[in-house]
Amino acid sequence: MKTLSDWPLTLLTESGSSADPQHFIQTYTKEGKPDHTFQLSGELKDLKFEPRNTYVDEDEQILVTGYGASNGLAAMDMKTGKLLWKKRGSVGIAGVNNQGLIMVTDSPDSGASAVKVLVVAVGLRDGKEKVKGTLYEKEHNLPAPSDMSLALDRDNTLFVQSERLTDHRPSVQAFEVPFG
Repeated sequence: MKTLSDWPLTLLTESGSSADPQHFIQTYTKEGKPDHTFQLSGELKDLKFEPRNTYVDEDEQILVTGYGASNGLAAMDMKTGKLLWKKRGSVGIAGVNNQGLIMVTDSPDSGASAVKVLVVAVGLRDGKEKVKGTLYEKEHNLPAPSDMSLALDRDNTLFVQSERLTDHRPSVQAFEVPFG
C-alpha cells in the first residue's frame, strides 16, 4: 500500500501474485470512509506514482501523476476512474494555482520538443496548455524536467532543485513566473 495523498486520502493498493499484481486506487470521504475503488487497467496501467510527480486536487477530485515510459503526465477523474488526458515527454509538476496545474516541460503540446524548458499552465480537466514562460539558465545546466524537484510559492516564484549537468553538483534556483 502507498499513500498518494493525505487530503483527500488516496491510496494505491495491490493484490494478486507478485509476478502479475493488480493495482487499485482507493479514495476516502472526509469522514474517513471508503469512497471509490478503481482498478488500474487499460491505459491506467501506464500511470507511474512517484513522489515528485503525483498530485491530488481536493476540489476537482483529479489525480495527476506520471505516465508512460517517457516521463509524461496523465490526469484521472477520481469520481469516475476515467483517464482525462495524457502528455508525453519529460514533465515535472510544480503545483496548482488559479491558472491550473503548473508544470515544467521540454515537450509542449504545441509541437516539437522545446529548445528550452517551458513553464506551462494546464487545465486539470481538459489538459489544455498555456505557456507561461521559459526557464533560462545561461550555462544550460538544467536537467530534464522529470529529474527536477519543483515547488511554486504564493508569490509565483518557481523553485527548482536539481543537479547541474556539467559537474553533478546539487543546486537550487528560483524563477519568477509571469502569471496574469
